[in-house]
Amino acid sequence: MSALPIVSDGDRLLGAPWRFVATAEQTFPHWKGYAPYLRADFVYSTAQTGLLPSQDPRDANATPFLSGLPITRDLNLRAGMRWSGIDLSLFANNVTNDHPDLYDFRFGTQSFDHLYLGHTVRPLTLGITGTYRY
Repeated sequence: MSALPIVSDGDRLLGAPWRFVATAEQTFPHWKGYAPYLRADFVYSTAQTGLLPSQDPRDANATPFLSGLPITRDLNLRAGMRWSGIDLSLFANNVTNDHPDLYDFRFGTQSFDHLYLGHTVRPLTLGITGTYRY
């Protein structure tokens, strides 16, 4: 009896087929030497279309119910002020607070192993950034 392959012809690497990025920044007129600005970044990734080796039933370590990459949408916002080489800003990353299931991994290779690791993106994150350029 021959062993099943680890990867079969046609299996894909983990990755979205398409990724679109839109960025906009509005800088306002200088006010007493200060330059305020607003910035928005939006990233849209399409869903995984092909089978990963971990999903392909022809492969030895397959767990077909594990999903590939879903459609993801990521919105980041920033508001700041620049002056005399200093850039001080407030930011919000993952504004929609989405938690897509990006990747699941099964520990072990036996059918009785039920230990899984899931991976998602960082939740809504708020903060402040300070930079000095000389």
